[in-house]
Amino acid sequence: MLKKITFMLDSGSDYEPIYNSLFDFPVRVIPLFVYIDDKEYLDSVTLSKNEFYNKMAASKKLPKTSQPTPTQFYDAYIEEIGKGHEILVLSLSSKLSGTYQSATIGRAMLDDKDQDKVYIVDSLNVSAMIILLLLRANQLLKDKKSLQEVVKDLEQFREKISFFALLDTLENLKKGGRISATKAAVGGMLSIKPLVTINDGSMESLESFRGRNKGLQSLATRLEGVLDSVDKDAIFIINNYDDRAQLDLDVSSFPLADFKNVHYITIGPTIGTYAGPNVLGFGYVEK
Repeated sequence: MLKKITFMLDSGSDYEPIYNSLFDFPVRVIPLFVYIDDKEYLDSVTLSKNEFYNKMAASKKLPKTSQPTPTQFYDAYIEEIGKGHEILVLSLSSKLSGTYQSATIGRAMLDDKDQDKVYIVDSLNVSAMIILLLLRANQLLKDKKSLQEVVKDLEQFREKISFFALLDTLENLKKGGRISATKAAVGGMLSIKPLVTINDGSMESLESFRGRNKGLQSLATRLEGVLDSVDKDAIFIINNYDDRAQLDLDVSSFPLADFKNVHYITIGPTIGTYAGPNVLGFGYVEK
């Protein structure tokens, strides 16, 4: 019989209930705050992903996101511990958000005996890559590993997860102060599409392409080039398209048939705020 354990994520994981069937333990998501035109929302609670993109497109100001409070985590811990559960928390990268800190402070608010029931791992990642870590944790627990062993494993396993995404616009980076207005204007005229990754927990630009087709070709070539060194069990296609037919067309050159499971995940405010619309990428695990 499996232990009573709750997996706890923040909404920066982009987790959705459709993934519940992948796990043998309940998954609970703590929402980040989203601010659009000075109005406060709870990610995926009072603001759906579709609503977020519609409101962002209509706003002149870039939305802002903020980590959950320690009290949010504390309250969730108390509730799950009250069910007799231990808790494994996988947070959004500590280099991109204060969520890990909030989860840790929330744990410190518990009694000593209850603190021993909460285990926290900094994913050093975002979106579906956190879910890939969770899949690893799920398998380890099914193999009768202790939570202490799971944490130790995940802190090494997270180095094997890779993520690459092609952005469609520089406009959001301009609004967020990440690049100058001049650079964004020139990039727009030249149809510059940047390719980004996560490196040691931080977002990093790898290269840029003149035209989306060249960027898509680079993504496909990059995936083909690592097929011999990746775990073929699962790959996540990360996107925020509003046109499924276009998404299917754009991934048609990806060697997805080599993977046993292909999961599609829609990115929310955490990445979407800075990346903008029509992002396409993938996340996988290296052998």
